[in-house]
Amino acid sequence: MLFVTFMQVPLVTLLDGLRNLRFIGALLAANFIGIPLLLLLTRPLLPDVPLVQFGILLVLLAPCIDYIVTFCHLGRDDAARLLACTPLLLAM
Repeated sequence: MLFVTFMQVPLVTLLDGLRNLRFIGALLAANFIGIPLLLLLTRPLLPDVPLVQFGILLVLLAPCIDYIVTFCHLGRDDAARLLACTPLLLAM
């Protein structure tokens, strides 16, 4: 699915997405600070079974960027900017 998404966005626009440092900073802060803090606060609400907690946290913390880029593209938003940041989100 990610390959098909990459094929729909022109490669020239990917460099423009990497130039917007404000967007990259907000994206990385939300992904690596905001979401983990939110999950840390809501962890007491999860069931007391450690395996279930692990499964829920794994699903919510794992990078699933492919469908986000696809829906961003289908909604006619700036998918190239988000697609340019995909390697950053997947590498960290």
